[in-house]
Amino acid sequence: MSTREKCNMFLDAMPEYQLELVLAYIQGMKAFEEAADDAYCEALYQKYMNDPDRGDYISEEELCHELGLVI
Repeated sequence: MSTREKCNMFLDAMPEYQLELVLAYIQGMKAFEEAADDAYCEALYQKYMNDPDRGDYISEEELCHELGLVI
């Protein structure tokens, strides 16, 4: 039985007032996950904005050469 199926089984057996608590918990987890994701993306953006090499590009051939790849 999958985790989702087990959760559904437990949810089906719960009274409505308990489901409200479970829903609040799940919504809190989702909000935390989204906030963490937003913070991670913001940190990546700030790292990019502060990168002194920002805007310096190399060709595909140069990249492959640096990585030791042969096209």
